[in-house]
Amino acid sequence: LLNGGGLNDYEVHTSVPFTVDSQVVAKRLVSTSAANTTGISVTIGEVVTYAIDVTLPEGTTPTLVVTDALPSGLSYVPGSAALDTTGFAGSVVTPTVTGGASDGDDVIFTFPSAVTVTGDNNAANDLFTILLDARVNDTAPNQSGQTRVNSATVNAAGAVLATNNVTVTVVEPDRNLSISVNDATPAFGQTVTYTISSAITGSSTSPAEDVVITATIPSGLTYVNGSVTTPPGWTVDTSTPGQLVFTIGEWTSGNIAPTFQAVVASRPTLSLGDVLTVPVSATWTSLSGVVAGERTGAGGVDDYARSANVP
Repeated sequence: LLNGGGLNDYEVHTSVPFTVDSQVVAKRLVSTSAANTTGISVTIGEVVTYAIDVTLPEGTTPTLVVTDALPSGLSYVPGSAALDTTGFAGSVVTPTVTGGASDGDDVIFTFPSAVTVTGDNNAANDLFTILLDARVNDTAPNQSGQTRVNSATVNAAGAVLATNNVTVTVVEPDRNLSISVNDATPAFGQTVTYTISSAITGSSTSPAEDVVITATIPSGLTYVNGSVTTPPGWTVDTSTPGQLVFTIGEWTSGNIAPTFQAVVASRPTLSLGDVLTVPVSATWTSLSGVVAGERTGAGGVDDYARSANVP
């Protein structure tokens, strides 16, 4: 009853429901830097560009801190952070960037002043984006098949929201190597043929870049000029005496088996029972060209190297 059922009941009550906008935050993968990987696959030294899309309610958000939780195996690229306000209706000041100094270190974006979103009831222009780059580190835990999961959180005036996860998968090139000879017990003065064999292994998940295969011809053997066979797409350098160097910029598919010939020396250079060992080595990299942070064949974690020999 109106007015508690009394006589003075000239009043009407009604209500209208409404929803107050809240902040929304989302994480996404924008791009990766290497041409030899696709999708969410990333190789050692590659740079991943992430976006954090922040949607705020119309009005003023007095304080805002966004934290990007980089996983172990990824590091922030200093100076790469950017604020994209394309289509944003409001006022936002470029944040201060801290953290991100080492592997897996969080990157923190602190907005120095309040963020204002224009009250026009248009949710489409309430969003701005933080962009940042992270490098896939040349560290022991980063091995082929490992996944690295990235996310972020937003603290808007004490209200904390977490983004979705964005996952990338580490991919790596792998090759094997061997060398054989058509006659392991040649006579003095005999011409022998060596075959270098190298193949893409079953564990390889990306192209090998800047591949170098080197065969060294020892004293007692003399390379037969012009005898080398070169796989399609490869080049060979024979300008250094006693050395053959095969190179290719990017090895994406197929196996190779280049050959060359050498003449066995005679007495007194050699004696019966002398062993002439021909070593061969191979190195490659994860990225094309000389790139900071790529994986190479230099040793240790940079294990893109193989060696073999034949007596």
